[in-house]
Amino acid sequence: MASKEKKKTATRETTAPAEPDLVGQLRSPNLEIRKKAVAELARTKREKRSIDLLVQALSDDNEGIVMLAMKALADGEDASIGTLIAALKNPSWTVRKNSAKVLVRMGDRALKEIVAAMRSDDEDVQFWAGEVLSEFGEKALDSFLELLKRSSQSSKICAINALGKTGSSRAVEPLVDQLGNESWSVRKAAAEALWEIGEPAVDPLVRCLDSDNPDVQYWAIQVLGEIGDTRAVTPLIKKLKDDTQPEEKRISCIKALGEIEDPAAIQALIEQLGNASWFVRRAAGEALWQIGPAAVGDLIRALTSPNVDVRYWASKVLGEMQAKEAVEPLIKLLEDRDWTIRSGAAYSLGEIGDERAAESLLKYLEDPNEIVRKNVVIALGQIGDAKAIKSSEQALEDESEWVRRYAAETLEKIKDKKVDMEYARKVHCRKCKGTVEAGWKFCPLCGETVKGG
Repeated sequence: MASKEKKKTATRETTAPAEPDLVGQLRSPNLEIRKKAVAELARTKREKRSIDLLVQALSDDNEGIVMLAMKALADGEDASIGTLIAALKNPSWTVRKNSAKVLVRMGDRALKEIVAAMRSDDEDVQFWAGEVLSEFGEKALDSFLELLKRSSQSSKICAINALGKTGSSRAVEPLVDQLGNESWSVRKAAAEALWEIGEPAVDPLVRCLDSDNPDVQYWAIQVLGEIGDTRAVTPLIKKLKDDTQPEEKRISCIKALGEIEDPAAIQALIEQLGNASWFVRRAAGEALWQIGPAAVGDLIRALTSPNVDVRYWASKVLGEMQAKEAVEPLIKLLEDRDWTIRSGAAYSLGEIGDERAAESLLKYLEDPNEIVRKNVVIALGQIGDAKAIKSSEQALEDESEWVRRYAAETLEKIKDKKVDMEYARKVHCRKCKGTVEAGWKFCPLCGETVKGG
């Protein structure tokens, strides 16, 4: 009797289906085999081994397989949450990213364990848990605010980054408080988070302009410029006009005003073109260029300023804007008694490239200052060939070696330009792109009929 029972057991063991090698199938180069393996794992997704292998499948090169694995995990039991959180420190960045996506899809079921993961000492787990929690919006806000009170810098930065992603106005004041943190990394992270939140942060940041903490002031200026809200213009101008402001902060205010691009800042910026610091003047010029055409009228009027620096930078910015409205005023500026202004005017007229300036520029080929003569040669070369050739040939005899060198370079550029124009005027074969003389009906290289030959 015992031998019969033993025989039946042996028969059952030999006829039982063999367990598929799912690990091997997941590594198969054959897409269909990998798909079938994931489908089998999805069927048994309650088992720990199946969950582990589905997480492994999150790194597959095929997007379809990854989506199948993600769906199986997201639809699975809560038992998979711990495995997915552990996967946030997987060596594969793809597994970490896709595990985070699955946790987001699981929603409130995973919230408690994700909050706990944010308290981990592992920076990868902290980061990805923060990415997941930010998708929960207001639900996760209190968890982030609690983490801001922790001493760990990495925890703070993860919480700050996630707060920015929530976009919640409730996050603004706690983030503003971090602008004065002793750590530069924390301050920078808070500034970036406030920029991400945007409009709700403007009024609190404006109030920060009067903070006693210079770090808070600095970062508030930076973020206000990046947000670009016009409510910040008047407070920034007030800060800019404060004579007690150090150079660095003045430049920060100017850059912020340039980024906001509000015409209301134009006059304040033009005043800074006459600042004692070259760096402030340059920043003001760049900000006016950013504001663009709206500043042209005020910059033209600034060409008559009694301040030589204002005249110089106004002409420079007008040239870089290529403002044709400024051609006549700039021609008049060639008569300025200061050689730097004459030089700047010549440079700007060359940048604009308007032929109206050519005759006036020719008169200054004999200017007493070699820098003016050099800029005149360059400007004429930018404006037109005929007058430029004449002026450059004349300048080849200049007493200044510097002017002679620029004259030679200008002639070389004109020569190259003429060759290019002559080539462009010739007919080109549609088939081989060869050059065909005018009047020819066939291309000598390939025999193709030439249209218009």
